[in-house]
Amino acid sequence: MKNITKKIIIYSFAAIVQIGLGTAVLEASPVQDDHKQRSENIVQEQRQRLQEENIRHERVMERRHNENDRQWRERRRQENQRHDRIMRQEGEKLRHERLQQENDRHRFEMERRPNENDRQWRERQQQENQRHERIMWDLEHVVIDLLINR
Repeated sequence: MKNITKKIIIYSFAAIVQIGLGTAVLEASPVQDDHKQRSENIVQEQRQRLQEENIRHERVMERRHNENDRQWRERRRQENQRHDRIMRQEGEKLRHERLQQENDRHRFEMERRPNENDRQWRERQQQENQRHERIMWDLEHVVIDLLINR
């Protein structure tokens, strides 16, 4: 009887250790980090494109030695229109990516944690909803600013 009890305890302990190690491995998996890293890379690439566009715009806006005032003004007008269009498009792409990141984060935060009771979960949901609404309001006002500053 003592032998069977010892074996049950040992095998139970081994199973618990395996489950604990499996949980630790799953928590440390790079799945969420990979998505976050990919999103950050996209935002960084968009910022790089905006910076390159600004440099190109500055270079194109300079007056060339062989053009008269009328040609220069016309070229500047066209370049400004093109630059404004590109900046709006890139700004919208960046805003869309930020909205996607925020919605993914919000979805994750709204899930109930295994160690939470109902009261803790509801409090965290309420705080998260307030935070999410504030961020979404800020992001929507970026769009309004983009539309006004056309």
